[in-house]
Amino acid sequence: MNWNEIEGHWTTLKGKAKEHFGDLTDNDLTEIDGKKDQLVGRIQRTYGITLEEAETRVNHFVDDVNNNKDRLLNLSADGEAALKGGGVAGAVVGAIAGSALGALGTIGGAIAGGAVGGAASAAAVEAVDKYDSDGSPDEKQPEPARPQVD
Repeated sequence: MNWNEIEGHWTTLKGKAKEHFGDLTDNDLTEIDGKKDQLVGRIQRTYGITLEEAETRVNHFVDDVNNNKDRLLNLSADGEAALKGGGVAGAVVGAIAGSALGALGTIGGAIAGGAVGGAASAAAVEAVDKYDSDGSPDEKQPEPARPQVD
């Protein structure tokens, strides 16, 4: 996961950042808003360390995120692909529909279609993530309630 992806998932990853950088406040992490240079600077000031040491600590954070990406973002590879695919498909459909309105309609349709496709694919991600790649139920999912037999 590169920094652009981390920035895009910052709301989800703030808790992990808090674990790594316990002296940063929730307000600090909100203000940083996933910006790497701001995180490095805030760590440098908060911990009173060199810029190089702050960068090293951020790199360790990135490594930890990469090692735990699926758990942290709660997505399987199939679910992540479905999420990306839905946004792209929605943008294409929106662009085609918007082309009837002219050039601006095409752009607006692509944007709106991407948002709608992304939202729709989020539901697909939820459905896909309930099953392993072999089609069996995902062990991470809770077992359905079974009726009690007296």
